[in-house]
Amino acid sequence: VSLAGGSIGGKGRGLVFINALIHNFDFEIFASQINIRTPVTLIIGTDAFEAFIKRNKLSETAIHSDIGYDELRKIFSRSRLPESLLKKLRLLASKLNRPVAVRSSSLSEDSQNQPLAGVFDTFVIPDTEDKNLLASRLAQAIKLVYASLYSDSARRYFRAIHRKVEEERMAIVIQELVGNRYGDYYYPHISGVAQ
Repeated sequence: VSLAGGSIGGKGRGLVFINALIHNFDFEIFASQINIRTPVTLIIGTDAFEAFIKRNKLSETAIHSDIGYDELRKIFSRSRLPESLLKKLRLLASKLNRPVAVRSSSLSEDSQNQPLAGVFDTFVIPDTEDKNLLASRLAQAIKLVYASLYSDSARRYFRAIHRKVEEERMAIVIQELVGNRYGDYYYPHISGVAQ
């Protein structure tokens, strides 16, 4: 499900591909005991990122200023997402009943030659009965994933691959965690970074 237009980024493209593969391939022929499905996935296209940067006048601050990354994260946190996206996040929060991951999906991410695995931030948002709090946490995580495009490690990586961080755009993937609840805790089946 798309919550905003524009490019869905590299991770988004990969997830769309694997989802199509899973739904169009008859796995039961090879393993009848295995049920493979993709988790509920929502994508916020790069249009929302561009609107966020423009609306809050963050381009100069993020790209050309000498402020540290911790301060930049605070500036992004105080900035406001587009109202149309906030409305969709409130609706989404009202329907969630398990933890979700808010993940980066930059234009360059998950490419074959430059994977960028682990370069940008991911946030796990626990489920809560307070759906306003959940929507607020989703919005905050999105802003911090946007900020991670300008982190020190991301800037170093872009310099190493001879790309300009100011040419990059960020989409967001919101994905239900796949796992099980044990008492008051929810454990994902697997988590990690591979490069």
